[in-house]
Amino acid sequence: PDAPTGLTASAVTAGGLTLTWTAPGGPITSYTLEYSTDNTFATGVTTLNPAGSATSQAITGLSANTTYHFRLKAVNAG
Repeated sequence: PDAPTGLTASAVTAGGLTLTWTAPGGPITSYTLEYSTDNTFATGVTTLNPAGSATSQAITGLSANTTYHFRLKAVNAG
């Protein structure tokens, strides 16, 4: 499937945030959402798998004053 668009952070606190996005067209089975403090995603990657119907995901347990990098991919198992 095409990539989700408009990935945006809101409700940002010292320990978390909510990510929202616009779903691409076509059937989506799930999403792969990864985040890391490493901008190359080579180490320390946390992976979440929001449902295909989701357009947001709460992220908790983040460390204050730390830069995080996020990437989101739509998955279609069909």
